[in-house]
Amino acid sequence: MTTICLIPGLVLYGLASVAYLILSFGYPAEMAASWRHRLAASAKIFTILGVLLQVSYLITFYFFERGMPLVTGLSDSLFFISLGSVVLFLWLLFRYEWFSLGAFFLPLAFILFVLALDRSHDSFYLLYLFGKSRWLLLLHLFFALMSVVLLFGCFILGIVFWLHERRLKAKKIDALALNLPPLLLNEKRALNFLKVGFVCLTFVLITGSMLLTHVDLSFGQKGWHIALAIVAWGFYAVAVNRRWLGPMGHKILLLSFLGFFSLAALILWN
Repeated sequence: MTTICLIPGLVLYGLASVAYLILSFGYPAEMAASWRHRLAASAKIFTILGVLLQVSYLITFYFFERGMPLVTGLSDSLFFISLGSVVLFLWLLFRYEWFSLGAFFLPLAFILFVLALDRSHDSFYLLYLFGKSRWLLLLHLFFALMSVVLLFGCFILGIVFWLHERRLKAKKIDALALNLPPLLLNEKRALNFLKVGFVCLTFVLITGSMLLTHVDLSFGQKGWHIALAIVAWGFYAVAVNRRWLGPMGHKILLLSFLGFFSLAALILWN
Protein backbone atom coordinates (compact mmCIF):
# COMPACT_ATOMS: atom_id res chain seq x y z
CA MET A 1 0.00 0.00 0.00
CA THR A 2 2.82 2.40 0.80
CA THR A 3 4.41 1.80 -2.62
CA ILE A 4 1.20 2.96 -4.32
CA CYS A 5 1.53 6.30 -2.51
CA LEU A 6 5.33 6.54 -2.59
CA ILE A 7 6.28 6.21 -6.25
CA PRO A 8 3.48 8.36 -7.77
CA GLY A 9 4.07 10.99 -5.08
CA LEU A 10 7.75 11.29 -5.98
CA VAL A 11 6.91 11.38 -9.70
CA LEU A 12 4.38 14.18 -9.17
CA TYR A 13 6.84 16.22 -7.08
CA GLY A 14 9.45 15.74 -9.80
CA LEU A 15 7.07 16.87 -12.56
CA ALA A 16 5.95 19.87 -10.50
CA SER A 17 9.59 20.82 -9.86
CA VAL A 18 10.37 20.84 -13.59
CA ALA A 19 7.22 22.83 -14.38
CA TYR A 20 7.94 25.50 -11.76
CA LEU A 21 11.54 25.82 -12.91
CA ILE A 22 10.30 26.48 -16.46
CA LEU A 23 7.72 28.99 -15.22
CA SER A 24 10.12 30.82 -12.93
CA PHE A 25 12.87 31.40 -15.45
CA GLY A 26 10.82 31.70 -18.62
CA TYR A 27 12.34 28.90 -20.70
CA PRO A 28 11.64 28.61 -23.53
CA ALA A 29 11.25 32.35 -24.08
CA GLU A 30 8.88 31.90 -27.02
CA MET A 31 6.35 30.02 -24.92
CA ALA A 32 2.89 31.47 -25.54
CA ALA A 33 0.84 32.84 -22.68
CA SER A 34 -1.78 30.11 -23.14
CA TRP A 35 0.87 27.39 -22.78
CA ARG A 36 2.28 29.08 -19.70
CA HIS A 37 -1.20 29.16 -18.19
CA ARG A 38 -1.67 25.44 -18.91
CA LEU A 39 1.74 24.63 -17.47
CA ALA A 40 0.98 26.62 -14.32
CA ALA A 41 -2.36 24.83 -13.90
CA SER A 42 -0.68 21.45 -14.43
CA ALA A 43 2.04 22.28 -11.89
CA LYS A 44 -0.60 23.23 -9.33
CA ILE A 45 -2.47 19.96 -9.90
CA PHE A 46 0.76 17.94 -9.64
CA THR A 47 1.56 19.67 -6.35
CA ILE A 48 -1.88 19.08 -4.82
CA LEU A 49 -1.94 15.42 -5.84
CA GLY A 50 1.61 14.97 -4.58
CA VAL A 51 0.66 16.36 -1.16
CA LEU A 52 -2.37 14.07 -0.98
CA LEU A 53 -0.21 11.05 -1.79
CA GLN A 54 2.42 12.07 0.75
CA VAL A 55 -0.28 12.40 3.41
CA SER A 56 -1.60 8.98 2.37
CA TYR A 57 1.90 7.60 2.75
CA LEU A 58 2.07 9.20 6.19
CA ILE A 59 -1.12 7.47 7.25
CA THR A 60 -0.38 4.04 5.76
CA PHE A 61 3.25 3.81 6.80
CA TYR A 62 3.52 5.67 10.09
CA PHE A 63 0.17 4.63 11.57
CA PHE A 64 -0.55 1.17 10.15
CA GLU A 65 2.74 -0.44 9.09
CA ARG A 66 5.31 0.94 11.50
CA GLY A 67 3.02 1.29 14.48
CA MET A 68 5.26 3.61 16.47
CA PRO A 69 5.46 7.32 17.37
CA LEU A 70 5.65 9.61 14.36
CA VAL A 71 9.02 11.28 14.99
CA THR A 72 11.77 8.93 16.15
CA GLY A 73 14.80 10.49 14.44
CA LEU A 74 16.14 13.01 12.01
CA SER A 75 14.85 11.09 8.98
CA ASP A 76 11.29 11.41 10.27
CA SER A 77 11.85 15.12 10.84
CA LEU A 78 12.98 15.50 7.24
CA PHE A 79 9.78 13.82 6.08
CA PHE A 80 7.60 16.31 7.96
CA ILE A 81 9.74 19.25 6.82
CA SER A 82 9.21 18.05 3.25
CA LEU A 83 5.46 17.84 3.73
CA GLY A 84 5.32 21.16 5.60
CA SER A 85 7.28 23.00 2.91
CA VAL A 86 4.80 21.96 0.23
CA VAL A 87 1.82 22.90 2.41
CA LEU A 88 3.41 26.31 3.05
CA PHE A 89 3.98 26.80 -0.66
CA LEU A 90 0.36 25.91 -1.47
CA TRP A 91 -0.82 28.47 1.08
CA LEU A 92 1.40 31.14 -0.51
CA LEU A 93 0.28 30.05 -3.97
CA PHE A 94 -3.45 30.29 -3.29
CA ARG A 95 -3.17 33.45 -1.22
CA TYR A 96 -0.56 35.46 -3.17
CA GLU A 97 -0.14 33.46 -6.43
CA TRP A 98 3.63 33.20 -5.93
CA PHE A 99 4.33 30.63 -8.63
CA SER A 100 8.02 31.54 -8.68
CA LEU A 101 8.51 30.05 -5.20
CA GLY A 102 7.68 26.61 -6.58
CA ALA A 103 11.17 26.39 -8.08
CA PHE A 104 12.48 26.37 -4.49
CA PHE A 105 9.83 24.55 -2.46
CA LEU A 106 9.06 21.60 -4.75
CA PRO A 107 12.66 20.45 -5.42
CA LEU A 108 13.39 20.87 -1.70
CA ALA A 109 10.35 18.74 -0.83
CA PHE A 110 11.45 16.04 -3.29
CA ILE A 111 15.02 15.96 -1.96
CA LEU A 112 13.97 15.82 1.70
CA PHE A 113 11.31 13.20 0.91
CA VAL A 114 13.94 10.92 -0.65
CA LEU A 115 16.44 11.50 2.16
CA ALA A 116 13.77 10.75 4.74
CA LEU A 117 12.94 7.45 3.04
CA ASP A 118 16.52 6.23 3.24
CA ARG A 119 16.10 4.48 6.57
CA SER A 120 12.59 3.09 6.07
CA HIS A 121 12.53 -0.60 5.23
CA ASP A 122 9.79 -0.43 2.60
CA SER A 123 11.67 2.03 0.39
CA PHE A 124 15.12 0.44 0.50
CA TYR A 125 14.55 -1.57 -2.68
CA LEU A 126 13.54 1.60 -4.54
CA LEU A 127 16.64 3.47 -3.41
CA TYR A 128 18.76 0.44 -4.27
CA LEU A 129 17.43 0.47 -7.83
CA PHE A 130 18.08 4.22 -8.10
CA GLY A 131 21.62 3.79 -6.78
CA LYS A 132 22.39 1.12 -9.42
CA SER A 133 20.91 3.11 -12.31
CA ARG A 134 23.58 3.98 -14.86
CA TRP A 135 21.45 6.53 -16.76
CA LEU A 136 20.68 8.36 -13.52
CA LEU A 137 24.39 8.53 -12.72
CA LEU A 138 25.12 9.88 -16.22
CA LEU A 139 22.43 12.54 -15.79
CA HIS A 140 23.88 13.48 -12.42
CA LEU A 141 27.37 13.88 -13.89
CA PHE A 142 26.05 15.83 -16.88
CA PHE A 143 24.16 18.34 -14.76
CA ALA A 144 27.11 18.62 -12.38
CA LEU A 145 29.43 19.45 -15.27
CA MET A 146 26.95 21.94 -16.74
CA SER A 147 26.45 23.70 -13.40
CA VAL A 148 30.21 24.05 -12.93
CA VAL A 149 30.67 25.44 -16.46
CA LEU A 150 27.77 27.89 -16.20
CA LEU A 151 28.63 29.17 -12.75
CA PHE A 152 32.27 29.49 -13.72
CA GLY A 153 31.09 31.51 -16.73
CA CYS A 154 29.09 33.71 -14.38
CA PHE A 155 32.22 34.13 -12.27
CA ILE A 156 34.23 35.26 -15.33
CA LEU A 157 31.48 37.67 -16.39
CA GLY A 158 31.50 39.09 -12.87
CA ILE A 159 35.22 39.79 -13.12
CA VAL A 160 34.74 41.45 -16.52
CA PHE A 161 31.91 43.55 -15.09
CA TRP A 162 34.09 44.63 -12.16
CA LEU A 163 37.04 45.60 -14.41
CA HIS A 164 34.82 47.50 -16.83
CA GLU A 165 33.02 49.39 -14.06
CA ARG A 166 36.29 50.42 -12.37
CA ARG A 167 37.71 51.75 -15.64
CA LEU A 168 34.58 53.74 -16.38
CA LYS A 169 34.54 55.28 -12.90
CA ALA A 170 38.22 56.18 -13.26
CA LYS A 171 37.42 57.59 -16.73
CA LYS A 172 40.02 55.35 -18.35
CA ILE A 173 38.58 54.87 -21.80
CA ASP A 174 41.25 52.74 -23.45
CA ALA A 175 41.22 49.88 -25.93
CA LEU A 176 40.32 47.35 -23.23
CA ALA A 177 37.30 49.34 -22.05
CA LEU A 178 36.10 49.85 -25.62
CA ASN A 179 36.33 46.14 -26.44
CA LEU A 180 34.44 44.99 -23.33
CA PRO A 181 30.69 44.40 -23.65
CA PRO A 182 28.33 47.06 -22.22
CA LEU A 183 27.64 46.75 -18.50
CA LEU A 184 23.92 46.08 -18.94
CA LEU A 185 24.57 43.37 -21.52
CA ASN A 186 27.21 41.79 -19.31
CA GLU A 187 24.84 41.91 -16.36
CA LYS A 188 22.06 40.26 -18.38
CA ARG A 189 24.40 37.49 -19.52
CA ALA A 190 25.63 36.90 -15.96
CA LEU A 191 22.05 36.65 -14.73
CA ASN A 192 21.16 34.14 -17.45
CA PHE A 193 24.23 32.05 -16.62
CA LEU A 194 23.25 32.17 -12.95
CA LYS A 195 19.65 31.14 -13.66
CA VAL A 196 20.52 28.23 -15.94
CA GLY A 197 23.28 27.19 -13.54
CA PHE A 198 20.75 27.10 -10.72
CA VAL A 199 18.46 24.86 -12.78
CA CYS A 200 21.35 22.46 -13.43
CA LEU A 201 22.37 22.57 -9.77
CA THR A 202 18.78 21.72 -8.81
CA PHE A 203 18.89 18.59 -10.95
CA VAL A 204 22.28 17.72 -9.45
CA LEU A 205 20.72 17.64 -5.98
CA ILE A 206 17.62 15.78 -7.16
CA THR A 207 19.55 13.05 -8.98
CA GLY A 208 22.16 12.95 -6.21
CA SER A 209 19.52 12.30 -3.55
CA MET A 210 18.14 9.45 -5.67
CA LEU A 211 21.59 7.87 -6.14
CA LEU A 212 22.29 7.63 -2.41
CA THR A 213 21.48 4.13 -1.16
CA HIS A 214 22.53 5.07 2.36
CA VAL A 215 22.83 8.44 4.03
CA ASP A 216 24.38 8.96 7.44
CA LEU A 217 21.99 11.62 8.67
CA SER A 218 24.08 12.16 11.77
CA PHE A 219 26.37 15.12 11.37
CA GLY A 220 29.41 13.27 10.14
CA GLN A 221 31.42 14.30 7.10
CA LYS A 222 28.82 13.11 4.58
CA GLY A 223 25.97 14.60 6.63
CA TRP A 224 27.65 18.00 6.70
CA HIS A 225 28.39 17.74 2.98
CA ILE A 226 24.71 17.14 2.18
CA ALA A 227 23.64 19.97 4.49
CA LEU A 228 26.14 22.38 2.92
CA ALA A 229 25.02 21.41 -0.59
CA ILE A 230 21.39 22.17 0.28
CA VAL A 231 22.38 25.48 1.92
CA ALA A 232 24.43 26.50 -1.14
CA TRP A 233 21.52 25.56 -3.40
CA GLY A 234 19.16 27.55 -1.18
CA PHE A 235 21.44 30.56 -1.52
CA TYR A 236 21.12 30.36 -5.30
CA ALA A 237 17.35 29.96 -4.99
CA VAL A 238 17.12 33.24 -3.09
CA ALA A 239 19.59 34.94 -5.41
CA VAL A 240 17.88 34.15 -8.71
CA ASN A 241 14.32 34.79 -7.56
CA ARG A 242 13.26 38.15 -8.96
CA ARG A 243 10.72 38.62 -6.18
CA TRP A 244 13.51 38.72 -3.61
CA LEU A 245 16.42 40.09 -5.62
CA GLY A 246 16.23 42.04 -8.86
CA PRO A 247 19.05 42.08 -11.43
CA MET A 248 21.57 44.61 -10.14
CA GLY A 249 25.21 44.84 -11.19
CA HIS A 250 27.00 44.70 -7.84
CA LYS A 251 24.74 41.93 -6.58
CA ILE A 252 25.38 39.85 -9.67
CA LEU A 253 29.11 40.38 -9.16
CA LEU A 254 28.95 39.31 -5.52
CA LEU A 255 26.72 36.33 -6.27
CA SER A 256 28.98 35.08 -9.04
CA PHE A 257 32.01 35.21 -6.72
CA LEU A 258 30.26 33.57 -3.75
CA GLY A 259 28.54 31.01 -5.95
CA PHE A 260 31.73 29.91 -7.67
CA PHE A 261 33.77 29.62 -4.49
CA SER A 262 31.00 27.77 -2.60
CA LEU A 263 30.59 25.33 -5.50
CA ALA A 264 34.38 24.85 -5.71
CA ALA A 265 34.47 24.13 -1.95
CA LEU A 266 31.75 21.49 -2.31
CA ILE A 267 33.56 19.78 -5.18
CA LEU A 268 36.92 19.75 -3.36
CA TRP A 269 35.28 18.48 -0.17
CA ASN A 270 33.48 15.64 -1.93
